[in-house]
Amino acid sequence: MNLIKLQDPAQVREYVGKKFSDFKSSVMLPGRRRTKCIQYWLNAGGNRQVVEDVYGFVFKQAFPRAEALQQEEALNKKYNVHKTNSNEWVENQEKQAQRIGKTVGRLKQWEEQGDYQEGEDFFLRLKTEVEPFDRTLCDPRQFSTEHEARRRMDRQNQPERRGRRRACHWRSVNNGGHLPVEIAARQGGTRTGW
Repeated sequence: MNLIKLQDPAQVREYVGKKFSDFKSSVMLPGRRRTKCIQYWLNAGGNRQVVEDVYGFVFKQAFPRAEALQQEEALNKKYNVHKTNSNEWVENQEKQAQRIGKTVGRLKQWEEQGDYQEGEDFFLRLKTEVEPFDRTLCDPRQFSTEHEARRRMDRQNQPERRGRRRACHWRSVNNGGHLPVEIAARQGGTRTGW
């Protein structure tokens, strides 16, 4: 059951009450029990006060709110969570969509004009245009020219001599390019393969 989706405090009280009662009756160490209860509190959304009340009723002690807030802060730092109003979020998404639309239009214009043939200058313009959306798209270690890609392809598909056999190596398209497949032809014309 998803505590965030539950709107009715009575349902939350019933569900959490059952879980906490199970924690109390089981042979669970108090530290582990406290950690699990804090996780329920973190997932309760707007019903956190209900979880605190049930904790106090079942375990006859105050809810460890300070520890729970520390864990929430640590999670927010870990996942870089920034809380914003829903209106601001929608506005930011609309602005992002407009920026992406402008960028796609500019990239199509560059393609039509043939700007991609300018080499290093084009790569720098492309990098500054695309980097705000995804830094890995223009990683110079991953970027190669059309000539380099064609050279690699030709080198991979060239037959090579091995003693009295010829072999042709290429990468399997279906396996994402990770499984080399070999077809060898003997001089007598018979083929062995996969």
